Amino acid sequence: IDTLLTRSRAEAQLASVRRNSDELVALHAAVAEAQAAARVRCSFGDEHGGDTSATVRVRCEFTRGASRVVVGSGGESVELRPSVYALFGPNGSGKSSLLALLSSCARGGALPAGLALAGECDVQLRLSADDIVEVTQRLYCPLSCQPVRWLAPSAHRNTSLAPLAARAAALLTELHFWSRRDDGAAAGGGTEGGEGRREEEESLAAELMAEHEDYCGALSGGQRAKLELVRSVLLRPVCPRLLLLDEFFAPLSAWSKALVAGRLRAACPDSVVVVVYHPDSMPEAGEGEAADALCDLAGGAFFDAFME
Repeated sequence: IDTLLTRSRAEAQLASVRRNSDELVALHAAVAEAQAAARVRCSFGDEHGGDTSATVRVRCEFTRGASRVVVGSGGESVELRPSVYALFGPNGSGKSSLLALLSSCARGGALPAGLALAGECDVQLRLSADDIVEVTQRLYCPLSCQPVRWLAPSAHRNTSLAPLAARAAALLTELHFWSRRDDGAAAGGGTEGGEGRREEEESLAAELMAEHEDYCGALSGGQRAKLELVRSVLLRPVCPRLLLLDEFFAPLSAWSKALVAGRLRAACPDSVVVVVYHPDSMPEAGEGEAADALCDLAGGAFFDAFME
């Protein structure tokens, strides 16, 4: 009797294991189907008719919280060609979500957390996945590092870092990286003549080559933004063909905004650049030359088009 009872219990446990296993297989299939349905359909194409310029076409409906975002209407896609676009709207309207959705194409179209598709979502790109770069609001900077190794593009991480540090230092000096140079009086380059600039670049290059426990912890928001611009854009051989900047200008002073905007415009003439931008963050007219420069940028010298 004991043997029969033991065998019966074992058979019941085996049946339970098999049932649980079948349920897990079914659940896995359901999750995979749901994930596939929730993916953005991203397609990457080559040039058409000899046209190799970067092009992004978007037709998508999605929700984030109470916000519903519709890109394109009547079955037509919104087309973005090489230009600098200002994306604006009230808080919570889905601006950052749209950038995250576009950048998801670099990761196989996996839907960003918090977003839900409310219809079809197609993104057609005439560029490669490696050509998509997003700079988010929360700028990442590693702890305990040699800054130049983090700044280095992947293709240069096994080469000599000293020339790269010198180049990064030159770019950062041009952008008035050190706060004591971040004022309108430094319009000529931010140093007391060529010798002062060389000393500043050499000091900054040495700083980038040294080991730091928390390099970015001592930097201002504007300095971190400039460091990220150098890392993501200016140290690359060419500007990313799709560059997404999420409120990148917010931590910058008026003068730095003008400097950075001018450098971006010069570096990315053949790219689609989309910037989440708040017009109400522009400086007041009383801020002088820096305000005039930025107003010119917002009026068309920097942004080519405005999207709400």
